[in-house]
Amino acid sequence: MKVNILLTGDINVGKSYILNKFLKTGDYSTSGFKTLPKYDGERLEGYIISNLLGGNQSDKNIFVGKNTELDGKKKCVGIRESFDTFGVEILDDALMSDSKYILMDELGFFEKDSYFFQEKVNQVFDSDKVVIGVIKKRDNPFLNKIRERSDVEIIEITLENREEMYKLFAEKMEEVK
Repeated sequence: MKVNILLTGDINVGKSYILNKFLKTGDYSTSGFKTLPKYDGERLEGYIISNLLGGNQSDKNIFVGKNTELDGKKKCVGIRESFDTFGVEILDDALMSDSKYILMDELGFFEKDSYFFQEKVNQVFDSDKVVIGVIKKRDNPFLNKIRERSDVEIIEITLENREEMYKLFAEKMEEVK
């Protein structure tokens, strides 16, 4: 049975660092997406989605989360339309690609109302491609459903265990190679 490997942990413990470091070490044909912070000078505007294969949106800043003020409080709000259009397109590209691995960095709460994207994520998990990525330590039906899958293994990263978990992740990737 195929195993999909997701990293989880608190903010800034090195989840994406582990993925990036590992992918630089070998020949892992990878497609998928990264969610990246977008700054205007030193001010965080929000988060954009980036297609590892390039594609139509690779040269654009497609926001999936935008900083805003609601009820007098600053917060980052997910943009459903971005996930349901560009996010789905990225995952379709990944499914049609020759890559064996699909990176999803990261799955979180921005996409909680993006039902087309959620459906596509499930199609990717159901495919023959190995999913690697990051899943937020949040409680919502979308993320909980992923965690409950029998083909998903979750590795929790902390500042204290980061190097040890990097080695474990590398070992697991060798097993699915």
